Amino acid sequence: MLLKNCKYMDNGKIRKGSIRIGVENGIIEDVGDLKPEADEEDLKGRVVIPGMICYHAHAYSALAFAFNLREKPRDFESILKNLWWPLDSMLDREAVYCSGVLTAMEYLRHGVTTIFDHHASKNFIRGSLNELKKGFERIGIRGSLCYEITDRYGERKAREAIDENESFIKQNRGLIGLHASFTLSDETLARCAELAEELDAGVHVHLAEGKIDNKDAVDRGYKSAADRLNTFGMLNRKSIMAHCVNVSRRDIKLLKDTNVATCPGSNANNGVGIMDLKAMLNEGINVVLGNDSFGYDMLEEAKRLSFLQNLRRPLEDRIFKTISFNSDLASNLLNRRVGKIEKGYSADLVVLRNWFNMESLSIEHVMVNGKWVIKNREFVNDLAEDIKRIRRAAERIDEKSSQVTS
Repeated sequence: MLLKNCKYMDNGKIRKGSIRIGVENGIIEDVGDLKPEADEEDLKGRVVIPGMICYHAHAYSALAFAFNLREKPRDFESILKNLWWPLDSMLDREAVYCSGVLTAMEYLRHGVTTIFDHHASKNFIRGSLNELKKGFERIGIRGSLCYEITDRYGERKAREAIDENESFIKQNRGLIGLHASFTLSDETLARCAELAEELDAGVHVHLAEGKIDNKDAVDRGYKSAADRLNTFGMLNRKSIMAHCVNVSRRDIKLLKDTNVATCPGSNANNGVGIMDLKAMLNEGINVVLGNDSFGYDMLEEAKRLSFLQNLRRPLEDRIFKTISFNSDLASNLLNRRVGKIEKGYSADLVVLRNWFNMESLSIEHVMVNGKWVIKNREFVNDLAEDIKRIRRAAERIDEKSSQVTS
């Protein structure tokens, strides 16, 4: 397949030419000034960018719009206790699948073709990641999945969560999901560290999102939450530390050999603070962009990152070039090259009407692994039945949460 007459992003620059894609493997075979082919599609001067990557997402939150809050959250801890934790306890097999479908649809609409998801469903743990995977595959998005391990529901549930990560990783590439330091005992962290070594896998965890994480770590005898995770050997190149808002200079030095997923919009919404991005970049930390599923638009999230960092100190164009399209980590963790329009990379592509209007409203077509999933702003597959299932799942969440709050 040849995508001709287009402009494409090459290391942050826009070049004119064509993109040749292998039909069988979905890999980019060549780019540039290429000869015409029988199987070709004229993009009529449209701009092609790599499919974007969200390094920290929560598909289980997709049905939050149907949840009736018990009380208005006052701070970060009350948001967890009154919204996210009650919501995840209401998700069954069908709701998890529907969350995956809805999440995949919305991210793809916004040009995101790969997501690193951090799942939770208290009363449906075993098999939940495979159900979520089915939802992603139904729509056609690329994903790396893990289940959040926590001690807040007791030892049995924590053991189930550990087993779910283990069984899924043995069949698929993935990370070991941990909720956050403040909801994990040393015993559970030790188990997870052993599992990570056994499976040669990293962890995906919330770190220092709120101040409670550090307070709890200090109460347990550690210098900080980062110090605690470092003690268990979790700050490594295979791991993703999400948020990292409330970290000290010492913590930032500890994070040098791991990966930090910043989620600026969510952090601002939850009132937990603004991550010191410049200090992290100056330390040489690999910073990537997530959004905590606070919406689905990563182009908008990149703007939020820029705006919020400007409140601290301007970073010029480093955000766009260094972070917004940082795909090397995804390529390493997925064992498949993604996120660039270069020979040998997966054909995960987003076609925009133009370059100067760099926003999701400009997206016309989306391709994953060499196959169109969206053409002319419409999904290629008929998703009518899936949408009906999502509506029914939302109605059940609405009913369950109304009963709890009444």
